[in-house]
Amino acid sequence: MTSLSRGFALFAALTLASPVVLAADGDGKAKTPFAVEQDEGQLRKALQELTSPPPRQAGAHRPKDPHAALSPDSMVRVALQHHEEGRPALALETLGDALKRYPANGELLNIRGSLLLQQGQTAAALSDLEAAARATPDNPAIYVNRAQAYRRFKNESKAMADLDKAVELAPDFVAARFNRGSMHFNAGRYKEALVDFERCAAVDPHAPPPWFNLAMTREQLGDKPGAVSDLKRFLELTKTKEWREVAEKKLQDLAAKPKE
Repeated sequence: MTSLSRGFALFAALTLASPVVLAADGDGKAKTPFAVEQDEGQLRKALQELTSPPPRQAGAHRPKDPHAALSPDSMVRVALQHHEEGRPALALETLGDALKRYPANGELLNIRGSLLLQQGQTAAALSDLEAAARATPDNPAIYVNRAQAYRRFKNESKAMADLDKAVELAPDFVAARFNRGSMHFNAGRYKEALVDFERCAAVDPHAPPPWFNLAMTREQLGDKPGAVSDLKRFLELTKTKEWREVAEKKLQDLAAKPKE
């Protein structure tokens, strides 16, 4: 899998990750750190590095076909640049043009599927992601993204199978581990969730969200000291005011609980 594919799939997973029921506000809605844009900064920065436009070439932007000389990877970069700069329709148009020239390119299909997911076009996204999996079956990013589409259709078993496949192909792929851990948590499989969240924290110890989810998982498993330690680590890392307040409140709740 290319670094471009891994980077964008991770961005997509951050945006679309299945929510863990960790904390709730007054109306009972579940919260997860991945829902907070500010906490995606590190990974968004990495994405921006991946999506910087290619060097201009003489004649590269002629009205007839501005992308005629570009490779599939370069077309992906152009599309993602459009997306990051607030031109989602143009991003999809760019990918559509690329797929006319490279109809079985798994990378192009994966990226377009991811963008379609973000725009709520789940059926079209699933079609692209299924074609991407046929074209490049060894790319774990595709399975992470396709799992999100399956979850939109309430097909939890296929979503889990895709995340299992992604982890099998790339055991340290944080997006796959985090989303699978979220599904395990929501299903009450806390030991399995713990394994996935611990791996996320080991692979990227400076990313705040896995530490919060680790704390909530340890609490469910009766490990209060571990939950407190993980929340403190989360507070060391996150800069988002809302999530600092959530974590501090949770620490207070844990301190107030009687010892079992």
